[in-house]
Amino acid sequence: MKASTEKNSSTLTAGPRRWTVSTLAILLVMTNFASTQAQPSEQQKGKVLFAVTSHDKKGDTGEPTGFYLSEVAHPWDVLVNAGYEIDFVSPKGGKAPVDGFDLADPINKKFWEDKVYREKIEHTKKPSEVAPTEYVAIHFAGGHGTMWDFPDNVALAKIAATIYENNGIVSAVCHGPAGLVNIKLSNGKYLVHGKRINAFTNEEEVAVKLDKVVPFLLESKLIERGATFEKSAPFHPHVVADQRVVTGQNPQSATAVGNAVLEELKHITAVGKLTRYSVKPESRETFRKAMTDYVTQARDEKGNIQAEAFSEQDKDSVFWLIERWKDRSELQRFGDSVPAKAVDALKPDALDAKEETYIVKDWSRSRRSSGAGHHEQKTNRSP
Repeated sequence: MKASTEKNSSTLTAGPRRWTVSTLAILLVMTNFASTQAQPSEQQKGKVLFAVTSHDKKGDTGEPTGFYLSEVAHPWDVLVNAGYEIDFVSPKGGKAPVDGFDLADPINKKFWEDKVYREKIEHTKKPSEVAPTEYVAIHFAGGHGTMWDFPDNVALAKIAATIYENNGIVSAVCHGPAGLVNIKLSNGKYLVHGKRINAFTNEEEVAVKLDKVVPFLLESKLIERGATFEKSAPFHPHVVADQRVVTGQNPQSATAVGNAVLEELKHITAVGKLTRYSVKPESRETFRKAMTDYVTQARDEKGNIQAEAFSEQDKDSVFWLIERWKDRSELQRFGDSVPAKAVDALKPDALDAKEETYIVKDWSRSRRSSGAGHHEQKTNRSP
């Protein structure tokens, strides 16, 4: 369906919140949302793939390395508590080496002692065993080992590109963005090109005295790939979310990365609905009242993000109802409410044609960043 060219509209609902017709045109453009990505069921929110390193030595130093425990455990804790299932993949598959093994951290301890996830991290999938369409996001955990085995792993890059181009989220923390440097999209551009990106900085690499050991400096490589690099002072948390790519600077940023990914995922599960009603002139006022009651009640529901209605100025018997809910189950649940049933009861006699309904993807995803966490920009409802 193409965007509406209607130039005039009038508000239907009382109160300070209204939609302009330009907003409607934008929303109608968004109705085309065919995607090959697997959609979460109402019972299960979906699956997130965590990528961890298989490399266990810091160059020629002989010093051990691996995935940094907190950079897995902290985002894992956020996402699992929100209802997501986590799978693990590594370049070689099997048991992944671990670094930063600090069980004094209660979240690290919680992860390490979870029997299900301990089994998963010690039996990671090979990239060839991963079906990208099963996942709504991929997270590249850090640890110095990633600098050696993430950048040139074509299979991992392809998995991440597929998830991203299926409207999924790509995230990485600390040295995890080493997995992003060679990801190319179907348009031939690097994933990070033109996006605000964050990672372990050159200053931090110098501070840990590994700037001469790693094969390249991550900050410099990301800039080379076209990223707009943002950072805070060394070892201070910093998280950037830009166009469904979430990146964090260091281990101190791991929890905030998890929270930022969760916010991005909310925009995947959120659902919008546009409904057009063509009403008989003699039923116009009765239908208007029922619609007003519907919107008023919907706005009071915890699962509702937006509810608006208006009539077209040139066709005042044509009503539009615009809704946005946290997920499809909330929308369906409200369908059993008294106001919803009242509208349904009027339809057979009040409408002169069957209503037109369009289910749309969430339209409010925006660019966000924070030096100490994450900020969600809420939908603007203009007075």
